[in-house]
Amino acid sequence: MSETTLKISVITFCQYHQIAPGFVYALQESGLVQLEEQEEHYYITNEQVDALEKYIRMHYELGINIEGLEVISRLLARMEEMERELRLLRRGEGRL
Repeated sequence: MSETTLKISVITFCQYHQIAPGFVYALQESGLVQLEEQEEHYYITNEQVDALEKYIRMHYELGINIEGLEVISRLLARMEEMERELRLLRRGEGRL
């Protein structure tokens, strides 16, 4: 079953969350989110919404700047990879 990709304009998303669009564009420039461009407008896909809302909370509620968000993102990705490796190692150990 294929999942439908939904899009919301950056402007609409920012108005809803009461944030400046520049923050979302800065996240795109840093590589933390990917926006889709269509007819000179930028859109957020439904796959990006959860991550974007997480960055909004960290930035606006905790005061973490873009560079800090980049570091946190890399560390979380690294932790997830290490957890996957650990699960694989544990599964392999059980077979011995």
